[in-house]
Amino acid sequence: MLWILSTFMAALLFAASSMVNKVAMQEDTPADRLLPGTFLAGFVILLIKQGRLMPQPSFPLVLSGLGMSLLSMLNCVCILLAIKGGPVGKVAAVAGSHSVITPLLAWVLFAEKLNLWQWLAVAVATLGMVLVQRRQGEESRMATWKWFGLAFLGAIGSSGETLILDKTTVLQGDGIAGLVWSYFFSFIFTSLWFLRRRQRHYQRPFYLGAADGALSAVGMIFFAYALHGGPAGLVAALSTSAVGLRAIGGRVFFGEQLSGWTWLGIGLAVLAFGLVSFFQ
Repeated sequence: MLWILSTFMAALLFAASSMVNKVAMQEDTPADRLLPGTFLAGFVILLIKQGRLMPQPSFPLVLSGLGMSLLSMLNCVCILLAIKGGPVGKVAAVAGSHSVITPLLAWVLFAEKLNLWQWLAVAVATLGMVLVQRRQGEESRMATWKWFGLAFLGAIGSSGETLILDKTTVLQGDGIAGLVWSYFFSFIFTSLWFLRRRQRHYQRPFYLGAADGALSAVGMIFFAYALHGGPAGLVAALSTSAVGLRAIGGRVFFGEQLSGWTWLGIGLAVLAFGLVSFFQ
């Protein structure tokens, strides 16, 4: 049961970080001015959790951190490009298909098996996520195949990051050491991107990114704990409840209206947690 609670806490923190991103988007903040602060704050939080300057380096650990970093940034860049050219709700729904991709890859690559109730929870959680993202009257500015492909590639990046973290968790106990290296590499890469663009000095985007990074890093700590106790595919599926929590946050903090489809999607996310809790 603790891994289910950890998954919910991770989803809650991921949703909270999205509220910071919402503020940044309203201010039209470029990603290359936001991400260095995001990964630096996350790196510091994870170092504090580790209780040491850096984890003991080893080739598998550093390599897993590099892999997670590249897949995380692949997800981030692809989703940003897809949203720029396609309808936001549909892009988010395609990107959220990692909730299905992850358990399938875990089954194929690692022989991870879910029981019937758990597969049902995956289906319900995924359907809930799609319904929350449902939008009416959206028009794509980019060819459908292009934004769909980018969003799907982002979903693969997210699934790959989860599976590497799952294996690092098994090897390292709680997986935090792998995350430290992941955030370290991501900070280096995004800082080089920022310097190449030669942005003018303006601190607010950095602080917004830092707030986002701090929240998402704590969320990743709970996510790693969840992976330590539960199946990777199921943890990934249940974490899509962050989508519904974001919608609630948008209603509470930004006055956004929630449609009937959104409330139904939120209800399905709750049902998915119930199925896992009562039918393990």
